Amino acid sequence: MLILTGCSTESDSGTRPDSLDDTYVHDETKESAYFQPHALSVGYTGGWDEHYDALMDWAYKGEGYDGYIRLTVVSEEYLRLAPDDPAREDEYCEIRALFHSAPAELTAQSLGADTDAVLRAAFDGHIEIYGFIGTQCYNFDPAIWTNGEPREAFDGMRLGLGLGPLTPFLSEAWASETVMAYGGYMLSTYVAINRPDGEGGVDFIAEDWTTALLWQWDVDSGEVLTNDEGVLMGQDISDPVLSGWLSCYPYWYQPLDELELGLLQEGVPADSGE
Repeated sequence: MLILTGCSTESDSGTRPDSLDDTYVHDETKESAYFQPHALSVGYTGGWDEHYDALMDWAYKGEGYDGYIRLTVVSEEYLRLAPDDPAREDEYCEIRALFHSAPAELTAQSLGADTDAVLRAAFDGHIEIYGFIGTQCYNFDPAIWTNGEPREAFDGMRLGLGLGPLTPFLSEAWASETVMAYGGYMLSTYVAINRPDGEGGVDFIAEDWTTALLWQWDVDSGEVLTNDEGVLMGQDISDPVLSGWLSCYPYWYQPLDELELGLLQEGVPADSGE
């Protein structure tokens, strides 16, 4: 059964006093009581209107909410455990952030294909962290992470998001019955973050990391709609112009040892706002 939350992690499937310029490397030979971050996922929860080409705030039962980014940093053990294993609770840190962005052109590719993807919408900007969820968020090694938390590494990080049709790569992450039941309102969320290109520069290419489900809403009020039984109603993605509330289900977790944390804030577009 699909768990309908705002952004779920469930799916079938030396010191550094002044900088983060070095590639993050996890030393598995060193035992530590600190959280051992291994990889990250990214998803967006909030409103989207294709006509206005905008990400928007939303409301549920009359209470308003900001659209937000959920960046989840996980350990290797988290990825080995089953999605319903309670031990996962001690193996992640969830970072909540606002996404200051503007419509943009993004280069996007599916992780399961060699050709460029076609996007229905794309946004480029940066994140502003406003909260942490999870027992490990203040248990990072302070010799690597300032104040023993991930805020400095990720706050202000450049981020690109794109939306497009569900790709085979993401579809295969779900049981066939799930796709049969929800596929009519599933989309791919493409995520771009700065990564070293191996030549001293940065790549910023969006890849299909996360499944998004599009739900019906009142575009004027931002209220997410439910049926008479209080159940969310899917928005048909075959409509020519889409509008609705997006919930997210990350699938791909980007290994941290393939990133240079000091590069994450580079290249933020000037029009992404605050």
